[in-house]
Amino acid sequence: MILEDVLVALQYTGSPNYLSGSALRRDPTYGHILRKAEEACELKGVYTLRASAYDPHQSDVPVVYVCHTDSEQKAREIHKRVWNQNVVPFLVVVSPGWVRLYPGFGYKGRADEDPNVGAIRTINEFTRVAAELAPLRGDSIDSGAVWREWGRYVVPESRVDWRLLDNLRTLDDWLFGNGVRDRGLSHAMIGKFVYLRYLRQRNILSDAKLNEWRISYDEALGQNARTASFLELVQRLEEWLNGSVFPLSRSKIQEFGQERLRQVATVFSGGSAGGQLPLFDNYDFSLIPIETLSVIYEQFLHATHHPSARSEGAARGAYYTPVPVVNFIVDRLDSHKPLKAGMRVLDPACGSGAFLVQCYRKLIERRFATSRRRLRPAELGHLLTQHIFGIDIDEDACQIAELSLSLTLLEYVHPPDLTTTKFKLPPLRNRNIFCADTFVENGGWKESLERTPFDWVIGNPPWKELNPKRLDDADRPALDWMKRNRTDRPVGGNQMAEAFAWRAADLAAPEGVIGLLVPAMTLFKYESKAFRQAFLRESRLWFVANFANLAEVLFAGRARLPAAAFFYSRKPEQLDLQSAQEMVEVYSPFLATQPVAQGRKNRRVAMWSLFVDACDLRELAYRDIIDGKARPWKLAMWGSPLDERVIGGAERRFPTFGQLEKDGVLLASQGLETRDKDEARREGADFHSELVGKYILSVEPLKRRRYLFRFASELLRPLPASKSFVRPGRFDRPYSVSQPPHVLVGESRNFAVYTDDAIIVPPGQVGIIAPQGNRTLLKALALYLNSDFVMYHQFLNTTQAGIQKTIFSLKTLRSLPLPFPDPTALGDWETLHGEVAKAIGGEDHFERADLVRKLNDLTFESLRLGSRARAAIDDLLHVRLALNQGKIGKDAIRPPRAEELNSYAGVLRNELDAFVGDKAEVRHRVDIVSNGGSGLTIIEIVGGATGRLPVRVMRATDEAARGFAEARGRLIEEHAQWLYFRRNLRVYEPFRTYILKPLQRLQWTQTQAIQDAGDVIAESIQPDPMGSERAGG
Repeated sequence: MILEDVLVALQYTGSPNYLSGSALRRDPTYGHILRKAEEACELKGVYTLRASAYDPHQSDVPVVYVCHTDSEQKAREIHKRVWNQNVVPFLVVVSPGWVRLYPGFGYKGRADEDPNVGAIRTINEFTRVAAELAPLRGDSIDSGAVWREWGRYVVPESRVDWRLLDNLRTLDDWLFGNGVRDRGLSHAMIGKFVYLRYLRQRNILSDAKLNEWRISYDEALGQNARTASFLELVQRLEEWLNGSVFPLSRSKIQEFGQERLRQVATVFSGGSAGGQLPLFDNYDFSLIPIETLSVIYEQFLHATHHPSARSEGAARGAYYTPVPVVNFIVDRLDSHKPLKAGMRVLDPACGSGAFLVQCYRKLIERRFATSRRRLRPAELGHLLTQHIFGIDIDEDACQIAELSLSLTLLEYVHPPDLTTTKFKLPPLRNRNIFCADTFVENGGWKESLERTPFDWVIGNPPWKELNPKRLDDADRPALDWMKRNRTDRPVGGNQMAEAFAWRAADLAAPEGVIGLLVPAMTLFKYESKAFRQAFLRESRLWFVANFANLAEVLFAGRARLPAAAFFYSRKPEQLDLQSAQEMVEVYSPFLATQPVAQGRKNRRVAMWSLFVDACDLRELAYRDIIDGKARPWKLAMWGSPLDERVIGGAERRFPTFGQLEKDGVLLASQGLETRDKDEARREGADFHSELVGKYILSVEPLKRRRYLFRFASELLRPLPASKSFVRPGRFDRPYSVSQPPHVLVGESRNFAVYTDDAIIVPPGQVGIIAPQGNRTLLKALALYLNSDFVMYHQFLNTTQAGIQKTIFSLKTLRSLPLPFPDPTALGDWETLHGEVAKAIGGEDHFERADLVRKLNDLTFESLRLGSRARAAIDDLLHVRLALNQGKIGKDAIRPPRAEELNSYAGVLRNELDAFVGDKAEVRHRVDIVSNGGSGLTIIEIVGGATGRLPVRVMRATDEAARGFAEARGRLIEEHAQWLYFRRNLRVYEPFRTYILKPLQRLQWTQTQAIQDAGDVIAESIQPDPMGSERAGG
């Protein structure tokens, strides 16, 4: 088949998203990989997600490689090579007789097998190309349809980094089982062979070079390896390249032994060593990007040989950073302070060097782009030694970082065997890479690194909370630093990442920028409030990326802790952080709005790329966050300014639960934490006979229940004497709230039940009593705690819900406003309680639409909440909450119904009309045209109108929508990949505004209409000197 014809069939020809020729080589992020693919994979072009068209500081993302060959065997070899590159999910190979589609992230078997093995599609007739490869057509990629159809082929388990990691683990375990008890020796030898294999496959360690040294490859690195030959090769390399990469002494190599040396050499050279050893013949280290080789770091850290029996990495709180996250942080720093020659970069916890490699590569690519020539080895060495620095406490990590940086340098050296130069690799240890502790302020690294502050400080520091009672010796300097600085630089829960945030500022230049990946809970947890207060006063935070909703896919299942990236600088002395102009930009993506992470039937797919959709950006006023409160960050993710007005208004109008508790009207406590006999002996707990035989509530069956009115008898079990022990000082208050009359409240606020029966409140749950015996108040409170407003308020105010676990604290309950200004005048609530009891008869719940509606209506009336507040509450609980913990819930992503579109249009019109006021003879006409997966809202300004204009919801096929349908098609063509980068696309013309968005329920709620109206108003009043069409979003 003719390549050009295939490109036309795939809609790639003429598309700005399809890169070929010089455009491939100039790509600022992937140029080095695409140039290699041109040489090794016969790459002709690549279809991309062109993020740079929407934000010049974002990297474009390769989606499809198009390669050309005339050989079945070459097609299979190309597939293996592309899999080794680990950057593109789909590969199309075109030949004169066929077109074959392969998964770029999956490879099976050997290159000499049937070329159809592992192929997704094989097409032998040109007329079938467009149909068979429909999900890969330009319009399908641009619209996101490809991920729904073929997202199942984009899985982490089959990627080269996962397979390589598994194989290296297996090899390390084999060595341990075969007598290499020194893990450091095992790691060094494995690292050395990765290095040597890379040199060999890059033809740096060429046959000519081996002949020059009179060394036999087979005797040094083959199946007949000899210790003496291997030693000589290592020595020659060190002399030639100044190779301090994975240093191995003669005694250590001899300790490793010749037989084990042969086994490892055979494995790395692609042969079969027998037994349980893995095969490495599918790996091509000349093609695997250096940044991907960072997975070796995880191999070292996650071998379980820490004294605590946890993995070394988990014990240190250190984890592998995915390359997309590395690129995101590098790009974001670069947008604020572009990296250029003369600037110094530091990673204070550099690990495998992933961040340092990408920074080094960016410097090289920029020099290459301006000089238009290959850089000399000495220039490459200068860029490395004068710009890139790292510190890490782990020896293995430092060796990997040095290896990664050295290999990155060699990747740009031509000819690869350095036959025309006397260049040697620069030694990096104790010059650029320091095996040291960043918290040892008088360490040897300090004199070398602190003479000149750093322009960039970047990294992913350990996320470990130090426990003084169970402290590793390696962590003592960090804890000592926290103790010395606790007054001026507080840290929440002894979290090392927060301490590193402080240390990074010490090491940065006054005009420098800092980008760190930290636990997302830093923004929310109570223990970190003091940290937030002090940190925000001492630093200038300018961007935060909150990845909490991506926790299940961001690290491809290797870790599930929610992450956030902080971007900040040292605060200039004259900067007024209380100024209304000082803002922090916040990016809080949801998995459901990431097309590349959604597979068929809305299944989650591990993230392999990361970019910013402008619609997920919010701005927080610095003066609203400088007091350390968590709610602004929660609202930036889950809510809007409307939610702050709703909650803040209710809190100002009514006393809180905590205030009534202080007044002695109510009393709340966590449940009893009982112990058995063994635990009692260890903890010194006391026996309480009054607990024996008392009923305790079983909470587990209630996890998915709501609107409980009473507890079924099977949920109550007597407490045995063997479990009636309680620690001293933890009995009286919890026991008092277990006495009737009382209210039992679920930890996740899914139930609140009034009862006249004595029931022990279990741990984690909350019990409430009225010390003055006000049963009516308790009944009213139980009903109120089941209302939508309470769930809404508690969700937006608690620390973990929506971030990590759906758990609500007693502290959050005490912040709840209670619409009971007079606790003795509760007639409406008492009446409703009686009505519910009568309506449900013997049932244990009142989960009926009419009863729930009455409860919510009474709550809204009592709190004096209007229609906008009700819409905000309803939309969060019944739409957006379906996205909690990275879920892709049907309630949020289903197509909106006609009445919901009408409601959206009506609210949007009303908001816009309200802005111009009743006196102006101007009104807004709002129409919606839907087709396929998107809907277009058209807002027209109509002069001479005084009353509300009717809204219209139409299908694109309706006669009345014909003109609008043409406009919709034009917008989609002009903004082809809007779904990825500007999901809520707004385009302004002189008398008409268009809003294009996907047909997902969460995009068409009443609160979204209020937000859209606000955005349209704000953007419309901005002056446009050209008077031309503008795009927003």
